[in-house]
Amino acid sequence: MDCDRGTRVPKFIEDAAFAGASEGNRNDRAFWLAAQCRDARIDKGAARSLLGIFATRCTPPLSEREAATVMESAYRSIPREPPSGRGRVQRPDADEIIPWDGEIGPAKGAALEGEGNPDYVLDVPPPSGDPAGDLRRWLAALFQPDDKVNYVTASAKGDDGRHYPRTTGVTRTRADIEADLDRYEKKGYTGEALLRYVLGDWDAEAGVWARINPMDGNGCGNANVTRLDHVLVEGDEQSIERQMAVISSLRLPCSAVVHSGGKSVHAVVRIGAGTDQALYKSRIEMLFKKLEAAGFKPDVKCRNSSRLSRMPGPVRGGKPQYLVSGPCGAADWDEWISEQQAGEFSAQVRAPRDLFVAPQPDNLVGERFLCRQGSWLVVAQSGVGKSVFAIQAAVSFAVGRDVFGLRVERPLRNLMIQAENNEGDMHEAFSGICHGLNLGPGELDDLDANFRTVHCSRYTGAEFARFLAHLCRTHKPDIVWIDPLLSYIGGEISKMQDCSRFLQNQIQPVIEDADCGLVVIHHTGKPPKSDENKYKGADLAYLGIGSSVLTNWARATSTLLRAEGENNRFTLEHAKRGDRCGCSRSVDIRHAPAPGICWLPAEPMPTGFPKKPAKPRRPSKYDGIGLESMPPMSAVWDDEARTSSEAARAVAKLANDAGMGLTLKQASVLLRQRRLLDFLEYDKDTNTWKGVLYDPDFK
Repeated sequence: MDCDRGTRVPKFIEDAAFAGASEGNRNDRAFWLAAQCRDARIDKGAARSLLGIFATRCTPPLSEREAATVMESAYRSIPREPPSGRGRVQRPDADEIIPWDGEIGPAKGAALEGEGNPDYVLDVPPPSGDPAGDLRRWLAALFQPDDKVNYVTASAKGDDGRHYPRTTGVTRTRADIEADLDRYEKKGYTGEALLRYVLGDWDAEAGVWARINPMDGNGCGNANVTRLDHVLVEGDEQSIERQMAVISSLRLPCSAVVHSGGKSVHAVVRIGAGTDQALYKSRIEMLFKKLEAAGFKPDVKCRNSSRLSRMPGPVRGGKPQYLVSGPCGAADWDEWISEQQAGEFSAQVRAPRDLFVAPQPDNLVGERFLCRQGSWLVVAQSGVGKSVFAIQAAVSFAVGRDVFGLRVERPLRNLMIQAENNEGDMHEAFSGICHGLNLGPGELDDLDANFRTVHCSRYTGAEFARFLAHLCRTHKPDIVWIDPLLSYIGGEISKMQDCSRFLQNQIQPVIEDADCGLVVIHHTGKPPKSDENKYKGADLAYLGIGSSVLTNWARATSTLLRAEGENNRFTLEHAKRGDRCGCSRSVDIRHAPAPGICWLPAEPMPTGFPKKPAKPRRPSKYDGIGLESMPPMSAVWDDEARTSSEAARAVAKLANDAGMGLTLKQASVLLRQRRLLDFLEYDKDTNTWKGVLYDPDFK
């Protein structure tokens, strides 16, 4: 049910309105209902409608004047606060932070660790005044008509003064009990007298117990349970109002909630394990852990499937055992698990029809070279000025300028987290860059609004991810810069598991939640020892030190390398996703003349600039075996060992025909490492190798 203003009416309020009440309890339950409407922020118009439904269902009906008086009385009080939900108080970071919108610290009103607010309580509604109706609703919620219900009326008083069940009890079908209720009601019996005729006499001080799962009628132990439908949740170490609050806030999938007539409520929770004992135990363990995390201490004895609970209807010690609520919370166990995991797991599930609808524009840099929720890995040699490049790029994006052809459509908010440069280094670099870019007054205003830097060297791994999430919540950047990766990964850069955990499982979710782009600055590995092993073209994407996971994770990759034989010429090459950069894949840049600190475009190479003379090729053992004229062969690797490509088989055959004894795996390695380039050419468009002298008509 929805209110006029869009507020959802909780199901327990709706159920209470339609349940009504009997004479003697009408006013108490009416006030309780009105108070719940008030606390749920239901507007007065909707509350009057609910009270009107309640009034008509009371026996005898409650007058309109009485209902209006009760509602006005309840709404004169201030609504109580609902549970605050889960959250964590973050500690302020002690590293140097240039503020954006204020000091980094815990969000105002941040919730304490744990499930909900431990001070939150929920009133228990008073009895309905209809004990037989409570029993009927309880039976219908827990059992099938032919299920055997076991209940105990006999009791004995212990040395501690408490009453305990004394026998194995009585076992009858639900249908038999309901038939007796009908028969004795027709004879005019009502209230407690009716229940004593149906159930038998019980000690008024002890009350009546019942088992919440169907039994076989041959005993009362766990082995006699025929179906593992329910588990009892009870814990009287908390106030009864607190018990109600936890049951409600966790949305336990309850078939019924019964007031024990003492200091607890009994929540009959749907487990739905059938006859699977292992499943029953695992679900109970999960449930009880969830309750304990919420501050509820359940009685561990209730784990038994044959555990006795309180049957609604009978009176115990002058107080009724009554039905607080019928089915409530989640519809079943699976739905409850889904709800509990909703805060733990986050993923967008889309149907094909959704994919035909163009999403909101997410481009940040280039032609979707860097997008929101995307990543850009910048790999550079040590000492070339990669940090200066990162700062210059961030400054340029902050004022809406391009970076050597990489365009932005508007000024973007940039947050840089760096570990290697102290305050003096940052001052020199920042001042030199701003001077070299010759920023105008309007651009300086944009820069002041859109660029922030944080020096942080104390957090790594998962802790850094939490720190990053806090920064993103506080500053809401369009682009986050991390310089360098090695300072924050918190593991071994060469291990796939460490890299994957940090980038894919810890950092990527933060970037997706913040809906921003990420730029990561990284070091190259050791330079190759020979020209034939040098990275070229798309392979440059794998130039960074460490696991290939780095490049596979990044949506875009660029390299910044010193040009061969040049002191002040460097090549910025967009090795991965270069077709999206919106400019040349490769551009030469240089350092500004001293004492400037800035990157500038390099002058074009003069026409006729002498090339470095090629080294004469040394004789090879593969001369003359026919590789030069090998026809096109597929290089698609279709096994983990990368030994089954057509090209590898062709190379191995030619070599073996010449008596070289080359294995298939050795041939594969030669191709993969580009060690046959004197004889073979690789076409990346067709993914094939062919001889440098190949001619279809060659004989």
